[in-house]
Amino acid sequence: MKKDPRQVGSHTAPMICGTSPNGNAHTVYCMIHHPELVPPVEGAHIELGHLAEPVIIARHNTKHADAGKFLPGKTYERVIDGIPCRATPDGELEDGSAILECKVRFFRDRDFYGEEGSSNVMASDYDQVQWQMHVMGEHVKRAYVAVWFGIAQDLEQFIVERDQERIDEMMTIVGNFWTFNVEARVPPADDESEQCRKYWAHFESVSEKRREFTQEEWRDTAQWAELDAEITRLEKQKKGIENRLRASMGDHEELWVSGTKTKVTFKTNKRGARPLRVYWK
Repeated sequence: MKKDPRQVGSHTAPMICGTSPNGNAHTVYCMIHHPELVPPVEGAHIELGHLAEPVIIARHNTKHADAGKFLPGKTYERVIDGIPCRATPDGELEDGSAILECKVRFFRDRDFYGEEGSSNVMASDYDQVQWQMHVMGEHVKRAYVAVWFGIAQDLEQFIVERDQERIDEMMTIVGNFWTFNVEARVPPADDESEQCRKYWAHFESVSEKRREFTQEEWRDTAQWAELDAEITRLEKQKKGIENRLRASMGDHEELWVSGTKTKVTFKTNKRGARPLRVYWK
């Protein structure tokens, strides 16, 4: 179902409330009155996010089965206090008591989240699920936010309870925006949101800690890689020799040679193991 720009959805509500790093109230105003000025949100991360939703839902159902089985979410539309509202959770329980929001994040975004299992999520995530619970109805009491911080890692779960105080704050902000900006056709100031400032300041601080190799550093790193590969090759060769010695020694516990301290032992220790030890002197 195509999104109606004249509805306040769970994606645009955080923009209006100043907690989204991707836009502000002015962005939403333009979406409604001047959509030609707003470029479409595109990119591999957006496409991957959509493709990952069924994977994240399935993994969450397996890893956190105690939370219940989530099914793909439906779209909900309501007019609340004269404002057309919309919400489409990524997943929801059959009884509708909880929802699931799936996120694919850059690894650097992990700094915006607290410990797994807590309610400390990005401010935009928090407002997004509060808006979803509000539009769906008072029976929705909890939201699970499943975040994938990189393809090689398991997802992390965060639990956000319904926060009626924040919902009321959001409705006041959205209500004022709808009345004094959208209906009055008066664009709000195009100010950078606090969350946007925090997000991009963090991104820049991470970027400032990175730089390109110097030629000397590149040579050292290349030499390290060669040595590491050689060490790996020698370790495999060493293991092969040890295995041949074990096989040839059989039940014997020691090999020795006259006139030197060089020996190979193959004795059972107190823990019942039989390590091979080589002493070359």
